[in-house]
Amino acid sequence: MHLNRKAIILLIVIIGVSLAVRADYVLDGDNRLLRYDPYYYYRMAENIVEEGHRPEWDYYASWPTGQPGNKHPPFFPYFLAYSFRLFGWTVHSDLLSWCSYSMVIPVVLFIILAFLVGKEFSDTKGGLFCALVFGLTAYSVTRTLMGFADTDGFILVFSLLATYFWVKAFSDPWKFTYAALAGFSLFLFELTWVGYWYMLLLLAGASFVMVFIKFLKKEPVNLIPVSVLLLSFLVPHSFYSHFFVEGLVLIIASLTLLFRDRFQSRQHVVVLGVLCILLIILYREGFLSRVPGSLNLSQAVSETRGTLLPNIGPFISQRQPVTLEYLLENFTVTLVLAPVGLYVLLKREHSLNRVVFLSLYFAGGILVSLSGVRFLLILMVPVLIGSGVALSGIWDFLVKGSPGRKLVAVCLVIVMMIPMCLTVRDAGVAATEMSDDWWDALLWIRENTSPESVVISDWENGYWIESIAERKSVMNGGHYDIYWRLLKFGMMLNTTTEEIAVQEVFGFDSSDVARQVRSYPPGDTGAELLDVEMTPFAVEGQDAYLLLDSRTAMVFDVISYLGTWDYVTGQGETTYLYGGTPVGTVLRPQVTEHLYATMVANIMIFESQGEYHSFIVEGQSLIPTQGTVYTADGTIYFLIRESGSPGVVWFNSDALAILIPADAMDTMMVRLFFFNGSGLHYFEEVADFGTVKVFKIHRTPQENLNSPIEVVVDEWQPS
Repeated sequence: MHLNRKAIILLIVIIGVSLAVRADYVLDGDNRLLRYDPYYYYRMAENIVEEGHRPEWDYYASWPTGQPGNKHPPFFPYFLAYSFRLFGWTVHSDLLSWCSYSMVIPVVLFIILAFLVGKEFSDTKGGLFCALVFGLTAYSVTRTLMGFADTDGFILVFSLLATYFWVKAFSDPWKFTYAALAGFSLFLFELTWVGYWYMLLLLAGASFVMVFIKFLKKEPVNLIPVSVLLLSFLVPHSFYSHFFVEGLVLIIASLTLLFRDRFQSRQHVVVLGVLCILLIILYREGFLSRVPGSLNLSQAVSETRGTLLPNIGPFISQRQPVTLEYLLENFTVTLVLAPVGLYVLLKREHSLNRVVFLSLYFAGGILVSLSGVRFLLILMVPVLIGSGVALSGIWDFLVKGSPGRKLVAVCLVIVMMIPMCLTVRDAGVAATEMSDDWWDALLWIRENTSPESVVISDWENGYWIESIAERKSVMNGGHYDIYWRLLKFGMMLNTTTEEIAVQEVFGFDSSDVARQVRSYPPGDTGAELLDVEMTPFAVEGQDAYLLLDSRTAMVFDVISYLGTWDYVTGQGETTYLYGGTPVGTVLRPQVTEHLYATMVANIMIFESQGEYHSFIVEGQSLIPTQGTVYTADGTIYFLIRESGSPGVVWFNSDALAILIPADAMDTMMVRLFFFNGSGLHYFEEVADFGTVKVFKIHRTPQENLNSPIEVVVDEWQPS
């Protein structure tokens, strides 16, 4: 069998296996998308399918102001919409289901591109190994699962596409056509992800390094490929960004470069002049300052016009620090293989451009990964390319001079793949963030509320509200104009005064009341912030609803911190609710014991005759809490003790319990979620789905709004 035919067959097998390990979630029959952001792309794709375009101004998001409909790059929602028109029949014309299955396309594309890139860096074996590690590395799998309808798959596609064209362009002799394709692939990348700039800087930086090396070696220096690469990106970029004057200047520069032969005696001056124009434009548009800006995302406070604002970067899961344990779990042997691959390249002839490119890619990937785990997506590309090259080099070394040693090479490669296969098995298992309780709550809102209603919830839930409930949200994961919304929402739940919470929703009666909420800096800046604080979440005549869930309670420390934010001191006060991690459940003849671990103490909950009694575990002793809250037969029971260790425990199930400290008992969060608004006059519980609850917010006080809870003195003691 011819080698190329073998390679094609092996590549098809790799693609098939890669798709199989990513398909468990959708094969289980659940069409709900994984995570939060995919629901934004689903809603935009739905709008494109129905109306042919995205909304110019999106009033479903960031209510009451709305936000630009083109806030996010357009490629992915249009891909979802038009691929649905072609292949929607495979999922019975269900767009939500197609969003899950659509990940097949980018996965197939980036594995094929990984093969081509690996082949370009090494040989056919290197291409196959490169495709294999891209297909089966745990981090690659977990970011491109079926059901995870996000841009990550196409981030890999365009990263590899730009890599392939650059390596082809800057091989000897330099090829201008590939340089143009590399630049245009960067523009396509821009249409996909706002973080595309790292690839632009990488390609431009690697190009200039290659030019500088040739200069040091006293070889002819050719700046035209660099200019062509940058022009091929900046010309479409300028018109796409509506920088028409800049675009016209770049077109003139392109024509000048095209007809440079007419300036025989001054060709170098023309090329250098064009390059200077390109660098000036890159500088003016801030591309050269993107890296320092990205590394500041983990700072707790940012200063704007003399005002200290909270930075939400540290609270975003994708911004969490990268740890060695996380790297080992997600990259396994490729962490060792990658530097070996760089060594293999150094030993090969005519691979200088590849060594330069991969070295810069490694350095840049490590640098941006300091901003959080999401940016490992950037580091993954050079790591896996290097691993593919390393495996090819190891194979060649083992079989060198003896065809019979192929069995040894096969065995060694299999041994090295074992850790990857073990981790990929877990990486392919996924569960949606949207629980059944959430799904039911969102459908209830869609079916039982006015279409013009606004639904207030934590910012990460905004995309769900907009896409599934089809209602307006005040904030979402897009972070558009989010600071004042976060602060108002936080105060709404952290305050102990119901009237303040209501005025955060419908607007303050006076600026004096608003000034009691938080401190403002003097001058015009303080006045502007005060106006923002007085901005209502719901306009005149609009119904407002509040969605709370157990996860909101789990992150109440962040919500309260933002809600009590002081613009002058740059600080907030934190109030904790402690989520319990289930340790185990023990069944005894007369009682069932549920044990949980929290950040501050272990909790034991005894279930006896349908009642629940909570205790703090200290060594071998059980200290009674101030009470236990639970629901039975649709009624909330509060078993209260006259004396006990400060704090109340909310019991939901053997998998969920929360310790409520005494200083949090009077907050609106606790009164609403754990006590269903009992005794409140503005917040009416209209639907309860267990871990998710829906409240309607009234503009005027109401009597007997919510059913009272059953308060029972708890005298039970374990025998």
